[in-house]
Amino acid sequence: MIISFLLCSAAFLHFTLCRKAEYKRVYKGAPTPLEFWALQVLAWVFLLASLYPMVALRGAEIGTTLWFGVLTLAAMLVLWLTNYWPWALHQVWRLCPGSWFLAGLKKASKPNAEVA
Repeated sequence: MIISFLLCSAAFLHFTLCRKAEYKRVYKGAPTPLEFWALQVLAWVFLLASLYPMVALRGAEIGTTLWFGVLTLAAMLVLWLTNYWPWALHQVWRLCPGSWFLAGLKKASKPNAEVA
C-alpha cells in the first residue's frame, strides 16, 4: 500500500511539473515540448505502476477500490504541497526519479559549448 501511495504521489508530482508555473518555480524557465511529454509519459507510467501492488495485494475488485482511495490521498497531498508549501514540493521533487531523468534530458539537450 505504501509503494502504491509513493508511486501515485510521484505521478502527481510529474503532472504538477507539467504546468508552466510550477516548472518555472523549479527550473526558472518554460518546459520544452520534449520535457513536457517526458513528464506526461512518466506520470502515466507511475500511475499505471501504482495499480499493480494494490491488485496483487487484495485482488482486482478490492485492490482497485483501495487504489482509488490511495490515488485521492496522493492527489490531496500534492495539491496541499503545491498550494501551501511550494518549497517543500520542490524538495520532494528532487527525490523523484523524474527529476533525475529530466536533469539528464536537459544535460543531453544542451549544445556542447567547448566545440567551436
